[in-house]
Amino acid sequence: MPKFSDVGGEVRSATAVSLLLNANNRLTVVHTADSILNSNINYILLYDVPPHNNVIGCVGVCVQGEITVLKHLSVAPQYRRQGYGMCLITAAINSTKTKVIRAFVRSDNTASLCLFEAAGFMAVGWKQITPKYRLIAVEKQI
Repeated sequence: MPKFSDVGGEVRSATAVSLLLNANNRLTVVHTADSILNSNINYILLYDVPPHNNVIGCVGVCVQGEITVLKHLSVAPQYRRQGYGMCLITAAINSTKTKVIRAFVRSDNTASLCLFEAAGFMAVGWKQITPKYRLIAVEKQI
């Protein structure tokens, strides 16, 4: 069951994460609050200022053996290019004890690729999903 850095309850947060991911990440899977709550991914959430406390960004953290995989990094469009993506990556790295952190980024998502590079990640491989859809594996050794 996922854990949230939470304000306002797990279901509210899971709903907010699913809406953020579905609207911004061009995923092939449509997420719901239930799919978020029933996954093995722990989400770190970033909220705007009170009184709204809206989720403006998130990143999923999933430990797989000796590697931590970051998933679903997303920042709402109006909050991009203000350092929030880097805050989420840093919080995710600080939340784990593994020595290797990995993420998979769409090859056409240059903003995310540049962000991970700025955070010290290096491209270590790629996976062709469809003829037009490729994922780049990026990794950081701690």
